Formats: sequence, C-alpha cells, structure tokens
Amino acid sequence: MCNLSEGIYERGMSQGMAQGAENKLIEVIMNLWNAGTDMATIKIASGWTEEQIMKVVKKNKL
Repeated sequence: MCNLSEGIYERGMSQGMAQGAENKLIEVIMNLWNAGTDMATIKIASGWTEEQIMKVVKKNKL
C-alpha cells in the first residue's frame, strides 16, 4: 500500500474503533438505566454528564 492508502486505512480504523467504543458505552449506560441504577452511579461509570446520559436514554428507550 502507498503512504496515502495507509493513512486513509489507519484513519478509518481509528474512527471505527472509536465509534465501536462509544456504541458499547451507550449499551452499558442503557443496561444500567434499565436495571434501575441511580444517575450518580451511571455518571461515575460512564464519565458522561447527566445531559449526555439523558440524551442517550431518550433516544434508545424501548
């Protein structure tokens, strides 16, 4: 592969991995929320703000 192709590949891999990690964190947040975990604990576990968590909950509610 040429340097340009390698750079594009590496950037794509990095973005894909970051998106995968965020998707997994969203799944964990929803599992905690659905289990009745309090907001303070979810904030600590996720490192996200209450506003970010509530946005995820509202978007992913069953």
